[in-house]
Amino acid sequence: MDKKWTILDSAIEATDRWAMLRYVQTDYPATLRINELPEVHQRLVDTIGKHYDLSSCKYVEQWHNAGHSKTLPTEHLDKDERLWESTGEIRTPICSSIMYLSVKNLTGANLEIDITGLPINLPDLPKFKEDEVHILKPKESNIVLMDPGVWHKVTPFESGHRVAYLMNFWDSPLHNQEVI
Repeated sequence: MDKKWTILDSAIEATDRWAMLRYVQTDYPATLRINELPEVHQRLVDTIGKHYDLSSCKYVEQWHNAGHSKTLPTEHLDKDERLWESTGEIRTPICSSIMYLSVKNLTGANLEIDITGLPINLPDLPKFKEDEVHILKPKESNIVLMDPGVWHKVTPFESGHRVAYLMNFWDSPLHNQEVI
């Protein structure tokens, strides 16, 4: 089976990490047009664009989570959530990215990626089995890129600190979403 994810080791410069950590403390929009991204975002998109063809990308969906302060996502695939909730249709992004902006003394909050290539079958996804996942420990400055339709989850947080910034790249607007 082909690997459906890529790890870019130490791909975020320290100055960009600090800028992104300041950014996630602001009230930022959920979706932006790709040509209206802040400069630091554009550098990150340029890095990602060396690994995925983003030429058709028009919109970037963004959010962050801190493994030390939130409930972390269970098994899922990145998709247009509003479209799925209103119609049951599954639409996936061009690719998904997870950027680890800050990781300190972390136990838990690992990224688990399903390696079986399960078909898209919501909402009846079987639970991940230990021998069917690849576990990625968050590492500061790393970027994890995933193909469309890759099942993944974050394991329970135990201790430490982690801030992840996530971007999904879309060729058209998300369902019923205002774009700033």
